[in-house]
Amino acid sequence: MKKVLLTTTVLALSASVAAAEGVSLKGMARVGITNSADGETSLMSRFQVDASGGVTTDSGLTLGAKSRLRVDNAADNGGFNNPEVTVGMGGVNLAFGNTNSAMAAVGNPFATCVGETGNYCAWDPKSIYSSNAQVAQQKVRADVSMGHATMSVSGDLGNDATEIGVKTSVGAFNVGVGMGFGGASEDQYVADVNGTFGDIKVGVRATDAMSAAYVNYTNGALGVQAFASDQDTQAVGVTYDLGGATLGVAGEVDGASQITLGFSF
Repeated sequence: MKKVLLTTTVLALSASVAAAEGVSLKGMARVGITNSADGETSLMSRFQVDASGGVTTDSGLTLGAKSRLRVDNAADNGGFNNPEVTVGMGGVNLAFGNTNSAMAAVGNPFATCVGETGNYCAWDPKSIYSSNAQVAQQKVRADVSMGHATMSVSGDLGNDATEIGVKTSVGAFNVGVGMGFGGASEDQYVADVNGTFGDIKVGVRATDAMSAAYVNYTNGALGVQAFASDQDTQAVGVTYDLGGATLGVAGEVDGASQITLGFSF
């Protein structure tokens, strides 16, 4: 009887492992001290897990889904966000729900972020994937890839907005441009050009709301990041790779600063 139970248990465990082959969990956490421009000091901590899964059908159709749990010590946390679901075949991919719009997909929305946390960024985020959204998400985006280029078209049924964008690589440079029409995206645009030359990455980003230039330098475990924008925002950061974790220090010209330790798992 014990042998039967043991065999049954092993079979059940094997079935569970097989069923979970298409599922993955990955996460990150960070802790640090933040000083605001007016001198207020606060503790910052975050725990985040991405749950994703997918299958490829016998006909070659690729299906996937993702949802994110993000918990911050200084925020009103409410569990997993609304999901993103993708369907793809060949060079065509469709994304539904909580997903990047076309401008965000091609326009390098975070450009560069300084330090470890990414709190200080040269960004005008437009309609990006929301880590916290638990309200209705009505976005649909289609990506068509041909060689080094990808064209994206998106629509947001929640505000009747349409966006288009193209990204490609030209030699050492990556180029992304996008425009929005109707709804909340009316008369919006984004353009980002960046290139990597050895240890240095440089770029410029322009949108209807801001313009910025940024530069990153990497030498082994050491990283230095900086940007300046026409919104009177300039920031610089330094990171150090500890091997499995990253220590970061960042500061803005207005006096805000932070020091953080982050790791992935």
